[in-house]
Amino acid sequence: ETEHDLTQIGFKYLWLIRPSLLLGQRDEFRLGEYLGALLSIFIGPFMIGPLSKYKPVQMLQVAQTMAKLLDTTDEKEGCHVIEGKALINP
Repeated sequence: ETEHDLTQIGFKYLWLIRPSLLLGQRDEFRLGEYLGALLSIFIGPFMIGPLSKYKPVQMLQVAQTMAKLLDTTDEKEGCHVIEGKALINP
């Protein structure tokens, strides 16, 4: 609903970032995310094709991708969705 509402505002450029499981240092412990990160070590390499958008990504990589998007001037105007492999290799 939030993404839909944002598209209705009429921004010239809108980047919707959809990471899967975020990996990295956290201040709090989250059991589900910890177990997911451990599991991703084994199944991550097999997450290819349509499954690649569910592959865990480092928080720093998402931040770097977002920073690169700020400098992007050659993209078409409108709403762009970035997820999965595009977050790892923008």
